[in-house]
Amino acid sequence: MKEMLMRCFGAVGGVAQPMKLYKWICYLLAVFNVADAFLTFRLLERGGSELNPIMRLLYHFHPLAFLGVKLLFSILVILLSFLPLRGKYSIFVYLAFGVYLLLMGWHIYILAFLS
Repeated sequence: MKEMLMRCFGAVGGVAQPMKLYKWICYLLAVFNVADAFLTFRLLERGGSELNPIMRLLYHFHPLAFLGVKLLFSILVILLSFLPLRGKYSIFVYLAFGVYLLLMGWHIYILAFLS
């Protein structure tokens, strides 16, 4: 099992390779962004409010525009995974991953305990 996970995440000699990890983070960011889009959409339909002012404007313009932009961002993040970003630029990807991880926790909390 350990060997399979190491191959999957690009580990060599027991150490995860940064570029493979970066690609997985980008893929997870894209998945989190799609999940955020549909979970937020569901909450907005139930009377919730969007905290991001730009996305709130898009939702009020047309709900499909809101979903379209969120899906477009996911596609862009997947494309970003093919760029060899290193150093100070890649830190933004890891920071976004942390923010989306917290956001997914927030969605789970709202849906599980406040719905």
